[in-house]
This record gives sequence, C-alpha cells and structure tokens, in this order.
Amino acid sequence: MLGSKISLELKESNTAEISFMINNDNEIVIISVDSKIDNLNSIIKQKLNYKKIAVKGVKKGEIYKMPLKININ
Repeated sequence: MLGSKISLELKESNTAEISFMINNDNEIVIISVDSKIDNLNSIIKQKLNYKKIAVKGVKKGEIYKMPLKININ
C-alpha cells in the first residue's frame, strides 16, 4: 500500500515500526510511526491514514504493530 517508491533521501537502509488500528468503517488509522527518519511519519500518514481496506479476522479498535524496512537503491 505504500508502494515501492517513497520520496526519501537516505544514506543507508532503515527500519520503522508502525502502530495502527482498523476503525468501524474498515479504514486504517495510523497511531504512530517509530523511526529515526524525521518526515517518515507524515509520509506514512499521507499514504495510509483513513484508507479503506477489506479485512477479515481483525478486531476493530485494537492496536496492531507492523515493522517496516526501507532499503536504499
């Protein structure tokens, strides 16, 4: 959902942890982005916040954490 191209200038690969939940309208709600990259939080929120998804088997309102690895090319 983020795509393979994120407009960041990095000197080395990096990691982040995204905390999110699914609301009652099946939308992703980004809670936080834990990363050393300053503007990654706004990029993630711009691309994912309130995007509708089709999901089964998730508890709405529960906070999930997802690791993210960003590689440089």
